Amino acid sequence: PCNWFAGSEIPTEANSWAGTNITGYQNDEYDTACREAKSSLPEDTAYRTAYQKTQILFASEFPAIPLYFRLQIAATAPDICHFDFDSTANPLWNIESVDRGDACQK
Repeated sequence: PCNWFAGSEIPTEANSWAGTNITGYQNDEYDTACREAKSSLPEDTAYRTAYQKTQILFASEFPAIPLYFRLQIAATAPDICHFDFDSTANPLWNIESVDRGDACQK
């Protein structure tokens, strides 16, 4: 995800040191491409073009060596159904379709 290295994600006192860009990488062209990618739909040409641009900039400036993706884990109770975990999305992206107990039988 390009936002991990966005300038707005640099941990600072203003954001309570909570940003994901711990490398401090700052590139306005990268940030613009990342914003464009995140505001486009995956089937749009702009989406692919913008993400490619972020990857090219990242590879040419090489601000970090990403050795692994951040682990995302989710757990549910045995009586939970229709929980669909997507490791690339917010764990609650489809919360409206999750059911519990008797609703699972339908």
